[in-house]
Amino acid sequence: MIRLTPARLAPLLGLLSTLSCTSSVAVPDPVALNIEIVTGGTALTQDVNTFAATVPTARVVDGTGAPVANVRVVFLVTRGAGAVGTSDVFTDAYGIANPISWRYGTRAGAQQLSAAIVSATTDARVTFTGTAVPGPTATIGVEPASIALRVAGTRTIIASTVDAYGNPTAGGPTATFTSLDPAIATVSNTGLVTAISPGATTIRVSVGAVLRDIPVSVGDRPTGLNVTSTVLGNDPYGVAVRNDGLIYV
Repeated sequence: MIRLTPARLAPLLGLLSTLSCTSSVAVPDPVALNIEIVTGGTALTQDVNTFAATVPTARVVDGTGAPVANVRVVFLVTRGAGAVGTSDVFTDAYGIANPISWRYGTRAGAQQLSAAIVSATTDARVTFTGTAVPGPTATIGVEPASIALRVAGTRTIIASTVDAYGNPTAGGPTATFTSLDPAIATVSNTGLVTAISPGATTIRVSVGAVLRDIPVSVGDRPTGLNVTSTVLGNDPYGVAVRNDGLIYV
């Protein structure tokens, strides 16, 4: 057993007092972070609902430009209603982060993706942009959807095309019009249908491999009682009333 006398205890107490007054814990200053684009910075134009040809990639660096690992980065689609493979990413040893993939939305137009550092000390972010254009023609729209004419009557077909998501595909292949029975009705290359003789036929509209059929019926103008002419909206219309009361215009 060691007996501590006042003489032996005094130096020990002095040392403890010195340590308690001078010791401190060093707290490092917060690291200043920034984010920069590595790939995908050039805006791409491609079909709707396709993956960006270049995966958008960002790098997180400190104030000296050195890469910083294990920093949380969030990728968020901000325009175009597209989607990313993963939205929440941590940087690797080289400060790199990417969302694996970026699929453009189904509506043609501007596309935008934001990558932001999640940190209490910065709101640094970068933006990737692109443009989605309509895909191949999938459907032909026509007006009217069916035609009824009397002999020598005419009607023009208006054709429009859309892709699989309803985006107009103007600027693609032009529509071709074909009558399946020209003895009943003919059609011009601009879609003008002319009734030739009574009967029924089909006008086929084609754009590439996409087809749309329009039924056409042609009736002969009947002869009957009370054949008159009237004016509707400043346009003259011939009117025939058959003996059984059926009216033809």
